[in-house]
Amino acid sequence: MKKLFMSEKGWIFIDSILGIVILVVAILALAGTYIMSAKSNTYAKNYGQALAIAQQYAENHKVSDSTFTTETHGIFTVKPIINVATNDNLGKSITPVEIVVDWHEQSGDKHISIVNYYYAN
Repeated sequence: MKKLFMSEKGWIFIDSILGIVILVVAILALAGTYIMSAKSNTYAKNYGQALAIAQQYAENHKVSDSTFTTETHGIFTVKPIINVATNDNLGKSITPVEIVVDWHEQSGDKHISIVNYYYAN
């Protein structure tokens, strides 16, 4: 019986080390998931704010008053791109205006754009 116990000497230490290694790997995997979640959450928040800024810019500006200028709102830069006007079937001039909102995140530069069509008399 003594020989059986002598051959198991040191196994508790090895089991403990193995358990600690498995626990560390699991914690690192969870930490990586948390970091990705935080980045995604930041991007979604910035995307929503940029879209709201672009929509507000489009609502506040008309082609007829020609006040399309580049504006800065915190980390966001709003740039209007006025394209060539075309005529519709009723003889009115339609001007497409692309509103681009840029911002910078740790993962790089981001942007969104929306296009509005304005009638000019």
